Amino acid sequence: MSMELLRQESNNQNEEEQVDQLQLVENAEKIFDDDEEEPKNLMEQYGWYIVIGSILAYYIIVKSLLLSNKRAKTGKDNLGSILSKGVNGHAANIMEARKTKLEHLRLRQQHNQDKISLQYKAQKQEELAEKNKKKAEVLDKQIALEFTKGQSKSGLKVGMQHQSKLLGIGEVRQRQQQIYAEKSQEAAPQVRHRTNAVAEEAHNKKKIDKLDKDIAYIFTKGQSKNPGQPLGGMPTRVNKKNL
Repeated sequence: MSMELLRQESNNQNEEEQVDQLQLVENAEKIFDDDEEEPKNLMEQYGWYIVIGSILAYYIIVKSLLLSNKRAKTGKDNLGSILSKGVNGHAANIMEARKTKLEHLRLRQQHNQDKISLQYKAQKQEELAEKNKKKAEVLDKQIALEFTKGQSKSGLKVGMQHQSKLLGIGEVRQRQQQIYAEKSQEAAPQVRHRTNAVAEEAHNKKKIDKLDKDIAYIFTKGQSKNPGQPLGGMPTRVNKKNL
């Protein structure tokens, strides 16, 4: 009797365990079914939003790629333009520098030519002045001999005495007066120029002396008895170049 009870109890326990196991299996299956049904419900509820969001994301990505490509191309074009401008500008600067250098060389050559020309002209003028000086000296001697009227012991007197033996005294005197007139006419510009130069130099000397005295008087402030002798060691002469 006790054995049957024990067996019955064990059977009941086994049945209860089987029931529990079946209940666990049903619960697990239900959980899996719920998991499978939930995505379906999400797709049904949010499917259009997901599709629209995907399309928008795809549009944004494509738009960004196209814009980035456009910017890259624009940047490349701008870089090429900048490089081209830089190269062209550098070439223009080189050409301008060469042009300036050629102009400088031309001006320098022209300056050298002008300098040589001026030196040549100055040399010629000095030679001409020396010749004129010699001519003037010769004319001075001839005029001086003419004024002696044949009384000089040298020069024209000898020639006149020689001619007087051939032509006679009257013709010699006539010839002497003719020579004197010709030489006087030739020497007149040189004599006049020399006379004017001497007069101008004397006039300038008077002006300089007066300026010396005036300047000395100004520096002494009237304290010196002699304006030409200033106080304080001031020079009594003034450089002509500073006037």
